This record gives sequence, C-alpha cells and structure tokens, in this order.
Amino acid sequence: MLLQTGQLLSSAGSSLTTIAYPLLTLAVTHSAAQTGLVTFVRLAPFGLFSLVAGLAADRWSRKV
Repeated sequence: MLLQTGQLLSSAGSSLTTIAYPLLTLAVTHSAAQTGLVTFVRLAPFGLFSLVAGLAADRWSRKV
C-alpha cells in the first residue's frame, strides 16, 4: 500500500510538471513563443524515444 501511494504521488508530480514548466516560463519571460519552445523541447524526447522503442519492440524477438 505504501509503495502504491508513493507511485501515485510521484506520477501526479510528474504530470503536474507538464503544466508547471510552461507557466513558469510564461511568468518569467512573458513570451508565448519561448513558452511554446520550452514545452516542445520538454515533450519532444518522449515522442522520439517512443518511436524508437516501438521500432525496437517490433523488430527484436522477446524470446531469449
């Protein structure tokens, strides 16, 4: 139960950073363009690595 609670809190914190970083950037720079750039740079690796991981999962057999 303690492990699941910790994982829930960790996941919630990670999800909140998706909102917090752009808002922080907007508050500091007052620039929508820079806010968009920060959001893109923060989320782009997930898309790129997801494509590579999917390709690897499809190409290599799980049987070892």
